[in-house]
Amino acid sequence: DKHEKHISAWYLAQKKADDLIISASPACIIEPIARRLGVKCVCTEYDRESGAFLDEDNYLKKTSFITEGTPCHYSWFVPQDIPGLIKFVGRELFEERLDLMFSENRYWHGNEPGNQIAYLYDYIGRPEKCQAAVQEIMRTEYRNSPGGLSGNDDAGQLSAWYVFSCLGFYPVCPGSAEYALGIPSFDKIIVHLENGRDFTIVKKPASETAFRLGCRSLKRPFITHSDITRGRRLTFLCE
Repeated sequence: DKHEKHISAWYLAQKKADDLIISASPACIIEPIARRLGVKCVCTEYDRESGAFLDEDNYLKKTSFITEGTPCHYSWFVPQDIPGLIKFVGRELFEERLDLMFSENRYWHGNEPGNQIAYLYDYIGRPEKCQAAVQEIMRTEYRNSPGGLSGNDDAGQLSAWYVFSCLGFYPVCPGSAEYALGIPSFDKIIVHLENGRDFTIVKKPASETAFRLGCRSLKRPFITHSDITRGRRLTFLCE
């Protein structure tokens, strides 16, 4: 149809691997929005001669196809399909690699495509590990001194991560309506919303990590944007 609208996605064939990975996420987010608007998305296929996976020898090393960081940082950047990444890698290996990111100081907070890594523990049902990692990042990567940030704030991303994390939740996949839960920095927070309602966040000590939305216990450590805009009460029960 000559009247059919098109959104032309990025031409990826000549991109470096980190550019490709970063471009893939917004493309996946834009597509369903465009479909609902009746707009067709046309994406260029990406192809390389070699599809070999990286091994342990080069997983942690600088490579020619990544501009900033190493493969271990970008391996986690599939925010549009974390369950798919877990299924592909395997749950046990996924958790093991996440643990190593923090226990062996591989995590690099100043490289924004990895800012969601601590919150990925939520997707495998380990919110207590998410909370521990987030608290450690907040303690070590945000200092009240010259050079207190671990990298360029890049349009406010590092500051936004801190504000979200202080509230106790984070948008792992921007453009979706879901937030992964962490741990709030205060015992009680009231967010005054533009619709006149208040979203209340409460932190209480407990023998095990759990979450409640209103009077309902959450089976998964996630909330939606509508939970916030409705002015619900989110309770963190923390060890």
